[in-house]
Amino acid sequence: MYQYQIVCDKIEEERHKRKKELENLCGIYREPNYRKDVYDAMNKLVESYYKLEKVENKIRKQIVLK
Repeated sequence: MYQYQIVCDKIEEERHKRKKELENLCGIYREPNYRKDVYDAMNKLVESYYKLEKVENKIRKQIVLK
């Protein structure tokens, strides 16, 4: 995520300096690729959280049964 923020900051800085269109700058800095990586990481994190939640619920049920 830190890399993505750096890319976004560079795009914003260049946009102010050169008054280029945002879409052109996003293409130059490959922002869509970084965005995809960030979303993929967030999705993996959400999946991991749900898996952990399921395991925790199973453990709680086992504790209650004993």
